[in-house]
Amino acid sequence: MQKVAVVGCGFMGTTHMEAYRLLPNAEIAAGVDVSADTRTKTADKYAVPVHESLEPVLEDDSISIVDICLPTGMHRECAENALAAGKHVLCEKPMALTVEDAQAMADAAEQAGKFLMVAQVLRFWPEYAWAKEMIDGGELGKLLSMSCVRRSTRPEWSWDGWMTRPEASGGGALDLHIHDADWICYCLGRPKAVASTGVKSEMGWDYLYTNYYYDEASASAESGIGYAPSFGFRAAFTAMLEGGQIEFDGALDPPLRVYRAGAEEPEHPKMEPIVEGAAAAEGGNISELGGYYLECKYFVDCVESGEAPTVVPPEDGVRAVAVCLAEVRSAESGEMVSL
Repeated sequence: MQKVAVVGCGFMGTTHMEAYRLLPNAEIAAGVDVSADTRTKTADKYAVPVHESLEPVLEDDSISIVDICLPTGMHRECAENALAAGKHVLCEKPMALTVEDAQAMADAAEQAGKFLMVAQVLRFWPEYAWAKEMIDGGELGKLLSMSCVRRSTRPEWSWDGWMTRPEASGGGALDLHIHDADWICYCLGRPKAVASTGVKSEMGWDYLYTNYYYDEASASAESGIGYAPSFGFRAAFTAMLEGGQIEFDGALDPPLRVYRAGAEEPEHPKMEPIVEGAAAAEGGNISELGGYYLECKYFVDCVESGEAPTVVPPEDGVRAVAVCLAEVRSAESGEMVSL
């Protein structure tokens, strides 16, 4: 049984808590939050102590996992302190605001001999994970191109509005766009170069369109966080392979489809419910527990088994930050940026 402390008990921290309380080999042992109101609500809901600072968690030898759901600029210090105290760390994406900070976190995990995984949730989201297995399995041949779209309303639900402030969140480029940048890297590896355009506001690059350059494939990703409240949240991708296409679109029913070359009708792979009735916390832009449950489960299972996480190794978290920051440089300069 792994005892978990969740640091930052807002929408995402509570979503992670919802996942942990469904796991037979995990126990929520504590929370940490600077808001007195949030501490009270979390303590009442989960019947655990919720501290104002990290110190009581670091001093508790029974806690083996620290789950960081803080504003991005706080990730490095919290992760380094937790790792130095002998805790394994699951950290929300993006890993950090700079490549330097992200690499420092990876180095701290190696030095401590503890696990560090960045919660790049698309790698665990059922439809994306299914598509990755199909791509890697070669049933439809070589992957030729990947195009992604991710659109969201303005993230006003974040504590103190931190997600709307680029100095805290990195703006839409790091906080939202990084999902698809990481997914593209997961499927095709690190691109040779990126070329980006976008729209900049007080939230930073809240709309970004990027072309990713590879020797034998192509990819693109479009994302934005400035959509009207009535627009909601939408995500989609299309993978073009030699023998057909895989399409995911959350606005379709069913959302996942496979179009095989020569077939007259698409296939509709069925995703079985992960946990019946499970849902994310209220107040954010996602209602399904889905990949959040699976990533938390995977990390707890890794700690239980002593096997280091391989689905999202620390270096992939660093790479995702590096690619997104290269996209920002490209959008700012109007020029292609090599990686």
